[in-house]
Amino acid sequence: MARMANAFIALMTMAAIVEVGICADHIIGAPGGSWDLQTNFSKWASSQKFLAGDNLIFVYGPTHDVLEVRKGDYDTCTTTNPLSSDNSGNTSIALTAPGTRYFICGTPMHCSSGMKIAILISSPSSSPPVLSPAAPTSPSPLPPRRPLQSRLRPPWPLLLPHRNLRPLLTIFACKLPLHSGSVSQF
Repeated sequence: MARMANAFIALMTMAAIVEVGICADHIIGAPGGSWDLQTNFSKWASSQKFLAGDNLIFVYGPTHDVLEVRKGDYDTCTTTNPLSSDNSGNTSIALTAPGTRYFICGTPMHCSSGMKIAILISSPSSSPPVLSPAAPTSPSPLPPRRPLQSRLRPPWPLLLPHRNLRPLLTIFACKLPLHSGSVSQF
């Protein structure tokens, strides 16, 4: 019995330390669109939730490509100094950390025609809520004492991690991105 209790405590401790994250593959523009000139990428991206650990999948024809660029190059549609590029027609990009990443099509006039997307990546663990300071209050009277049996509760709820605590390690339960040229090396 003690061995089982120790195993349970060890399992609950690990649950408090490790979080399993479920990754998502986001096919750019889907459903109903793709990496093309017809899709409204700002509208599409605003309807998505991108988390670190997710993957972006760009599917496109031979007249397009995918360039990851800095914000300034994204704003001006500058294609001459990309961070990375791919023209395979099926580009998978791992979103490894929170932040904003910028992608454009390098074909002349495509970016300026709207073929660009900014991806805002959030942390897979939500931050604990910020609490406002409580107003000072006078001490409240102690509640009446209850019989001992009604105060006894099993200890296991105390061992479960609180949802607002950040885990020390997140394990992602997802497949690795496909290798489709140099862009997948982010």
